[in-house]
Amino acid sequence: METTIVNRIFSLRGWLVTASILFLCFAAAGLQQVKFDGSTGFFFGEQHPDMVQWRKFSDVYGSADRALLMLQSKDGTPLIDKPKYLQALEKTTLALELLPSITRVESLSNYQYSWSEDDDLFVEPLIENADKLSPQQITTIHQVVHNDSAVINRLSSPNGDTLVIVMDGTFNKENGDIELQKLAITEQLYVIRDGLKQQFPELNVYTNGNIVGNAVTMQVAMDDIKLYIPMMYVIIYGLLALLLRSLLSMLTIAITATLCTVSSIGLASWVGITLSPLSLSSASIIVITTVAHCVHIVIAYLESYREGASKIDALKESYRINLQPIFFTSLTTALGFLSMNISEMQPARDLGNIVAMG
Repeated sequence: METTIVNRIFSLRGWLVTASILFLCFAAAGLQQVKFDGSTGFFFGEQHPDMVQWRKFSDVYGSADRALLMLQSKDGTPLIDKPKYLQALEKTTLALELLPSITRVESLSNYQYSWSEDDDLFVEPLIENADKLSPQQITTIHQVVHNDSAVINRLSSPNGDTLVIVMDGTFNKENGDIELQKLAITEQLYVIRDGLKQQFPELNVYTNGNIVGNAVTMQVAMDDIKLYIPMMYVIIYGLLALLLRSLLSMLTIAITATLCTVSSIGLASWVGITLSPLSLSSASIIVITTVAHCVHIVIAYLESYREGASKIDALKESYRINLQPIFFTSLTTALGFLSMNISEMQPARDLGNIVAMG
């Protein structure tokens, strides 16, 4: 039976090659509309009960997208004692208020401090014109930091050696991809952070918050695509060339694995699958599986060819030997990954579907 199938394949190889090229072009065209989402909401899925409750909560009380910028003294010296640090806090707060999509910024600088004198009530920013603060004003800042529950362990540490700026953000799909907006905010935040580090080497300057976390997750995935995945390919194909002792065989396997990966990601895009850090690992799985199948075919081909068979006969023999094992291996592997569709996590379902298509 295998011989009949193989002979039929070779008799139609011209049509099959043409159809394969057309299919590859169609699938690869889907790469132009690949989407990426590394947010927590996408991880759980829009219809997950917890996410539904979270959206209702956000609709009533506002979005919880936040970023933090923290200034910390390396030697534990209180920062609130020195006007230069308070001036930096004031300027940084004003700069952060100008960032797009940032709707609110909180720090000691713009904290609304209220005090009374006789029958008059005054409300004003706690720090204003920090370079001209009087000793009395610095004493007032100390009192607020040590006694105000809205400040202590939130905008400042109890002894004032750590100061925090809290930013609230609102992101709309009308302004483009939300994750790209968060990435843009994070990059601008990094510029401000690095400027503070350079200006005050005696301070530790940190960034945090889910805005930064989502952006970093996306950036790490992009870095993997640019560096680690190509590095993996170099190692795999380098070992293949060394072990097979055939550069042409290695190139054949490399091209086949690459085309399988490209067509899988392209098809995933056509059917509406959005990539995530988890589903991106499907590329590595497809490459490894394809390489394993190709190695069996190439080794069987080389053995027959070195025994004196012609190239066509050696290739037919290799196909005949490996047709059934590779078919059932691919089928069971695809079914195994398709079973991931029972998972509640959308990225896990996407991973299984992309690998099954590959």
